[in-house]
Amino acid sequence: MNKFLPPDPRKFFILLLILVMSFPLHSQEIVVTLRVYNQKKEPLSYASIIIINRLDSTTKVGMMADSSGFGSFKLWKNAQYLFRISAANYLTLEKGISFTGSQTHFIFNLEPSGKTLETAVVTAQKPLKKHKNRW
Repeated sequence: MNKFLPPDPRKFFILLLILVMSFPLHSQEIVVTLRVYNQKKEPLSYASIIIINRLDSTTKVGMMADSSGFGSFKLWKNAQYLFRISAANYLTLEKGISFTGSQTHFIFNLEPSGKTLETAVVTAQKPLKKHKNRW
């Protein structure tokens, strides 16, 4: 009797199927770039960008745009996201996007808030008690 039998083609097919099915899902992640501008088409430096997965709101990705208003993220293909973009002296923009992977570059324009801080008054009081170290 032969100890070494030829491999069973069915076992090979099942093993191949298991390997293909277990490939990491990160292959469906796509790099998305976005730019943030003001109403004059000038880049908004250091705008705050938060991306929330609509189906799982606990999944959030956040960053600040660079000095040219540019940001880059990895997003899952065929998912729905809420983009929340804010900057000082501008209205916060919230935009829902169904990301299919066909468009990987987005441009957002923020509107001025109309309110600016003219003056700030800082006041301080002496502490009621002083603590001394007694060593």
